[in-house]
Amino acid sequence: MKKHFFHLLLLTGLIGFIACKKSDPIVLTPAEEDVKIKEFIAKKNWSAQATAEGVHYVIDSVGKGATPLLTDYVNIKFKGYLLDEVLFSNSKDSSYEFKMSNLIQGLQIGLQKFKVGGKGKILIPSAYAFGSQSSTTVPANSIVVFEIELKSAKATNYEDDLLKAFITKKGWSAQSTPEGVYYVIDSVGTGANPAVSNAVTVFYKGYLLDETVFDSRLRPNTPVEFGLSNVIKGWQIGLPKFKSGSKGKLLIPSAYAYGSTATTAIPANSPLIFEIELVSFR
Repeated sequence: MKKHFFHLLLLTGLIGFIACKKSDPIVLTPAEEDVKIKEFIAKKNWSAQATAEGVHYVIDSVGKGATPLLTDYVNIKFKGYLLDEVLFSNSKDSSYEFKMSNLIQGLQIGLQKFKVGGKGKILIPSAYAFGSQSSTTVPANSIVVFEIELKSAKATNYEDDLLKAFITKKGWSAQSTPEGVYYVIDSVGTGANPAVSNAVTVFYKGYLLDETVFDSRLRPNTPVEFGLSNVIKGWQIGLPKFKSGSKGKLLIPSAYAYGSTATTAIPANSPLIFEIELVSFR
């Protein structure tokens, strides 16, 4: 098992993409790309399923292990190619380990459909691959196909240990979701629980593990309303655990917050804590 990232980590989006200087190619709509993917699947006579995002996947061998989480490190063998079957990446006889949250979004989505030990294919629309970026091997707006074998998946325990230690220090009674998002319900509330499709009205304060506050909207200010589907994944996972009128905390691993993207107030790879009051939702 090799743990270094070689040049094929085109997967991570870390390769130096350059703008295409040739005449602009025809850009397909998502619906047109979906037709192309389905035609390729039919030509190969594969039995495929599709996610809500339009990522198609083929499970050739189910595997017997766990399904990886976005916070995991995964070790895979793979081969990546375009719909014309031009190869752009190949691990050959080796396998490589990398963090799920560093992969292109289509692989993040697709790999979570496999169990450890599983083999298959992931067919990714350009919007969930490299989009309008191009490299010497992958043209802009390319649909890509990966043949993968998921060798192993292991939890990124470091952040989880930090969150657990913070919870212990505070003396909170917390529960955890399967994704590793922790939530503390201080006041139960009397209403229903929101879904990701709802707009929620909340008071909140967000801070880092060192308790540096990066955002706040607390009483007596006016609460803020936003679509739950428009915010970080950790809120989408954690807030449905609260009833309308309830108060508590959300503790979110960086993979379900801002990941490796830094802002002026939030360093890269930062777990986040939010104190929240769910006023209402609609």
